[in-house]
Amino acid sequence: RVTLDDILIGEVWLCSGQSNMEMPVHGFPNQPVEGSAEAIIRARAATPIRLCTVKRSTARTPQEECAAQWLKHTPEAVAGTSATAYYFARYLQSVLDVPVGVIVTCEAWMDRETMSGFKEFDLSFLDNPDQIDRPQYKPCGLYNGMIAPLVPYTVKGFLWYQGESNRPNPTQYRALMPAFVKMLRERAGCRSTTCRSHPTAMTDPTPSAEPCCAKPSCII
Repeated sequence: RVTLDDILIGEVWLCSGQSNMEMPVHGFPNQPVEGSAEAIIRARAATPIRLCTVKRSTARTPQEECAAQWLKHTPEAVAGTSATAYYFARYLQSVLDVPVGVIVTCEAWMDRETMSGFKEFDLSFLDNPDQIDRPQYKPCGLYNGMIAPLVPYTVKGFLWYQGESNRPNPTQYRALMPAFVKMLRERAGCRSTTCRSHPTAMTDPTPSAEPCCAKPSCII
């Protein structure tokens, strides 16, 4: 007999982005997060928030499994979770009064099907058995290792916090970002071109890119 306990019924958000999303509540070395000590000290396991960070992994092909674990709202779990994802979850939980979970998959990008539409990217390395140099910076690898195993996990929406690495290529980024959002929604089961059942909240500190809207933060 299998017994499941401590089950919460609420909503789950998939949170991704670059280093801005990756920064944990306890901060990076010499880069503290304002108010983090108070948040960590006051964290209680009884609070209906669950935290999950997918371990960074790359692969040539979509994987079915990844290294990840749901954690309770303890000081240790809060300290190591993305600060952006955590404060987002805490705010939602307090306003909606329902359990909220966040899955953090930093810097995971797009699948091969989507990237094939951008001819400036050479994807032939995915078919080459040779070792891939710096695979985390190559198309599809992080998606295959970190996002693909989560499909078709039911999520309420997506949270994206862009970094600055795309500033040199604003035109390209303007095309990539909508394709990324469309891909996420399709993988979550939303096939309509006008689908809004999976909102995507974006923070983009690269104003020259103007990916989907004119504001640095928006919901689409």
